[in-house]
Amino acid sequence: WAYRLATALLRSAMLANATGRMDDAERLVAESIRRLEALTAIEPDNRVWTRDLAHALLEGGEIARLRGDAQASRARLEQALARSSALRAKGETLLEWRRMDALIRVRLATSGPPVEFDRPVAELRGLAQANPSDPGSRNVLASALIARGIAHDRLHSTDAARSDWREALSWLAPVAQLRNDPLVVSLRVQAHTLLGEHRRAEADIAWLRRIGHRLPGDIVRDPADGPREGASPAPD
Repeated sequence: WAYRLATALLRSAMLANATGRMDDAERLVAESIRRLEALTAIEPDNRVWTRDLAHALLEGGEIARLRGDAQASRARLEQALARSSALRAKGETLLEWRRMDALIRVRLATSGPPVEFDRPVAELRGLAQANPSDPGSRNVLASALIARGIAHDRLHSTDAARSDWREALSWLAPVAQLRNDPLVVSLRVQAHTLLGEHRRAEADIAWLRRIGHRLPGDIVRDPADGPREGASPAPD
């Protein structure tokens, strides 16, 4: 029951984050981390518990970042990487674990130069190419490309930034049938908006607002190009 409670808290934290209830998200993820740390202290060789602790720390790092606490975010991500690296050292090769490990590295690179993204992006691209029917691999790669594009944009490397954002959209296109998946829609909104394609994003923004989903945090949108009232989701 202790493990089920810890993972239920993590799922609740992810939902709170998605709906913009950041104080609740922080409280829930902190409790999930605390409980998973206690469990892994009892059974340090339990790989499933270690994986879920790494996942909770990854989510906790993103929640802290969105709440403006860069120090707490990095501390959690470094702890997540330590747990994930330990699993990789034991020869774990499951797709979802490799994907999580690369995503942790992407999140750690967020405040750094674009070159720090290159290795995890290359690994995620390889996973997506090797598993073309797996939407999770495409989504995580798209999010990594969007983040690297933002890093390029900070250095005024406009062409490199736009190339990453275009590639992100290309990876999202095959999962466009998952139009009711808020993650896919949110990533598409972020890429289109960063590219300045505000009109292409407005229907999806309206849909995210209608379902109560938090809008992407790293977008810059012209208020004059905001969503029209009553717009429907874009077809692709």
